[in-house]
Amino acid sequence: FCPVPPSLSTEMLSIKQQFGVLVRSFRPVEEHTRLLEECLVQVTCELKAETFDKLRKEFAEEIAEQIRPGRDIILANKLMQAQEKIQELKELDLREEELFESLEKVMANRKEYSAYLSQMYYGMRQVEAMKRRHEKDVQQALASYEAANRFQLTLQLPSPLIEAAKDLGVQLHLESAAERIQSREEFVRNANVWHHKNDPVMTYPMKKLLSRKVVVRFADADASKLDARELRVTFHLRGDGVDVSLLLKRHTTESVLQKFHIAEASLRNLQKSDEKATIGFPEETPVLVFSQTKLVEMLGEIAAN
Repeated sequence: FCPVPPSLSTEMLSIKQQFGVLVRSFRPVEEHTRLLEECLVQVTCELKAETFDKLRKEFAEEIAEQIRPGRDIILANKLMQAQEKIQELKELDLREEELFESLEKVMANRKEYSAYLSQMYYGMRQVEAMKRRHEKDVQQALASYEAANRFQLTLQLPSPLIEAAKDLGVQLHLESAAERIQSREEFVRNANVWHHKNDPVMTYPMKKLLSRKVVVRFADADASKLDARELRVTFHLRGDGVDVSLLLKRHTTESVLQKFHIAEASLRNLQKSDEKATIGFPEETPVLVFSQTKLVEMLGEIAAN
């Protein structure tokens, strides 16, 4: 008796048109071997047993080990289930050689993959160690650059370096360099530079100040739009600082939009700032926002001329 209607079977077709069995046969072996493979991978790297009875014995020994306090009771339960599957496989009259050949291939593949993962883990540890070493080198380099930058701005050596030199009784080359720099009376480093017989005055187009990044941005006091091509900035170095004038030139007429004063003490503080720092003047309602380091650099050029 066939429960499948003839129209859905191959019975009514010719031999050339028949395409085999429509319903896949039930194969419980795959389910059984999958559990065995999982248990073997968890308890051993090599398959030693050659028969069902020896494999059951190995699992029994492992179960006794896993049910001890502090071990893996979940694995022990899986092994018990695997023992039952082994008994079922024996009852199916499955050839032991075929099963164990399949299990050996699985264990060999897992062993190869385990070796690959171990290599990856070792490699990742090496990469992490090199990354930490690189970060440490970068931090040391940054600290060194910051110390060098601080010295060239303030001409003051770090206290630990000065104390070490005194303990060893040696003269630091940096101290001599600092003395030579001070003797050149560079802008802002020496108070005498502010007392010129003729106070320097220099006027720059706004577009030039923007291109040199001395001025970061500008705005009128009433927030109206201004054209950089019509603006100029005058710097007048005096004994107590710098007078700055923002000028607007339209056609033949030139007018002063804003005037403000930058005190000498403020300029000395600007000299010690980092490259990204900005400052706006006048402080109440900034009209011009300067790059602090670029501003000091340009004023130094004016003073030198």
